[in-house]
Amino acid sequence: PSSLQRVLDNIDDWIIRDAHSITNQAAVMPSMLSQDEQNALSDRLKASPQRYVAQANITPSVTPVWRHDHFESWPVALRLFALQADSGVEVLPGGLARVSPNRQMLGRSPTSGLLTQDCLIVSDHSIDHDSSLLPGDGETIRLRRSGAELSSRVAEHFYWLGRNVERCESIARLLRTTLVRLAGENDLADLPEMPRLIAGLASVGQLEPDYVIEGLDGAMPQLEKSLPASVLDATRPNGLAASAGFAIMNAKAVRERMSLDAYRIFQHLEELIVRKPDMTDQFGHGHLPRSSSTDSVSGAIECLNDTLTQLLAFGGLTNESMTRTHGWRFVLLGRRIERAFQTAELLLATLVRPTEQERAVCAAILDATDCLLTYRSRYRSLVQTAPTIDLLVTDESNPRSLQYQLDRIETLLRQLPTDPNQIGLGRDEQLAAMLALDLRIADVNELVAVYPGGARNQFENLLRSIQTGLPDLSRAIDGRYLIHTSSRQLVTGDREAVHRLPMMAKQNDDASNVASSDAAEEAT
Repeated sequence: PSSLQRVLDNIDDWIIRDAHSITNQAAVMPSMLSQDEQNALSDRLKASPQRYVAQANITPSVTPVWRHDHFESWPVALRLFALQADSGVEVLPGGLARVSPNRQMLGRSPTSGLLTQDCLIVSDHSIDHDSSLLPGDGETIRLRRSGAELSSRVAEHFYWLGRNVERCESIARLLRTTLVRLAGENDLADLPEMPRLIAGLASVGQLEPDYVIEGLDGAMPQLEKSLPASVLDATRPNGLAASAGFAIMNAKAVRERMSLDAYRIFQHLEELIVRKPDMTDQFGHGHLPRSSSTDSVSGAIECLNDTLTQLLAFGGLTNESMTRTHGWRFVLLGRRIERAFQTAELLLATLVRPTEQERAVCAAILDATDCLLTYRSRYRSLVQTAPTIDLLVTDESNPRSLQYQLDRIETLLRQLPTDPNQIGLGRDEQLAAMLALDLRIADVNELVAVYPGGARNQFENLLRSIQTGLPDLSRAIDGRYLIHTSSRQLVTGDREAVHRLPMMAKQNDDASNVASSDAAEEAT
């Protein structure tokens, strides 16, 4: 009762929270309420004081924050951690520093704030900044090969960095292929490949599915306006802009393990297509000017060309400059899984049901998968369905084919460490081997055959098995390497004699999306 009265006597000095749940619901700040609202709040506190927690509404300190090429002064809060010991409560020497231009945001929840940084208090006294724990110049350094160990958290960021980068590239190529045809002089009715390309964009979440449904396309905005606008539309959870945002977050999480040139790529990518929220708006409304405009079809194509240049530059740096450690393997593993998934998704939307003018559809698919030049070097300009499916599905020499992705996934999984007590293949290796075997035994002539009902049933069944098998494979990798609740969280050492993460099941959403990456960022 005394605590309750103390709060009621000076209610403007407090922040009121729910005592029995942790939600995203904002705390109540009585100082910002009207008199009637304050009276209603007081009545609720008197009726059920045990349901609420009162927190002092203090004025936080400020700290310099680098933003827009200059320093700004932002309020800062320190989230501390306390342990119940035998002698009482012990506060740990450090916590999570959170900053925001709006100090009210820092009071929303213990994890609120636009920027966070780990904070460690190393001494009760002033620190001698001239001292260092690094070895002196005269001390001999023991030679070693770095990168043998990798925490599960870092491995997860590398894995989803590869997946999100590859997703961005696949969507950007499909968007550019569609927009180039849209920018031509022919009418849409004269482009037989356009309905299939639109279906492909709808399948990856870049366009509304209503564009694919016959009879509804007339009620939708014209593609000349909606398609360029979708390039930078971050509200589409699986679209280009959102995937690029996730990739940038993953890159920032492993910034210290990435070269400066590689990190610059993601800075440029952020300037190109990611909406940068106005830091003064807690809801993320508003954005900064971009280097290129997508108000027109030509502007969108230019933006996509620049985006693909950055993504290809990252692929080149990954292959040529990144040491062959487990981090590199997880980046490549993510890319191979996502490329296989995106290719299967595109082929399901475009080639399962034949069309009278399939030559144009095949040419567009080859263009969207960066295989048109390879095809022409083999078959000239004679575009047919069977060689297209062979090149994109069963050709083990084509780095864009499904067979190539599964072969490389098997190789990468064999190179990751394993439990020396394990007999046979792990669950992830088993799934990869089964998917690769389905592709190896596939007959292109049977895949291209059209069955009664007007569909390539065997081709569809093969793509469906890959489409459902890859998320299972991703979950198996997640449970084997990327779990964070184990006491042993290092992916380390050689394959023959190491301790590996325990094989623990982890309930995830469909691994074809970026929910795991998002959750990892929130936890970080």
